[in-house]
Amino acid sequence: MKSLKLNLMVLGAAMLIFGLASESFAQTRYYRGYRYNHPTERRVERGIRSGQLTRGEVRDIRNQERDIRRERRAYLSDGRLSPGERRDLRHDERRLNRTIQRDTHDRDRRYYRRW
Repeated sequence: MKSLKLNLMVLGAAMLIFGLASESFAQTRYYRGYRYNHPTERRVERGIRSGQLTRGEVRDIRNQERDIRRERRAYLSDGRLSPGERRDLRHDERRLNRTIQRDTHDRDRRYYRRW
């Protein structure tokens, strides 16, 4: 009985440790050999909270993100990404990052969220 409890406690502790460790790797996603990061949503939320992004800028950024997701799904419909498709997605993501950088550092202010 004691060994069963001990084994269950060890198993529970191991699951907790591995669960927390996997959270630290949650930023990086892999889709069939193609690696990309998702820090854009955090950057947009930070821009909203600080007032650096306007409503129109947020709408444009989210539309760009949606287009990239659609393009990725279309490219992966055959089961893999060719080097050209991978290059095109990277180009689009870099363009999105430049858009976020430019929009958060221009002098436009305030995104008012309606509650």
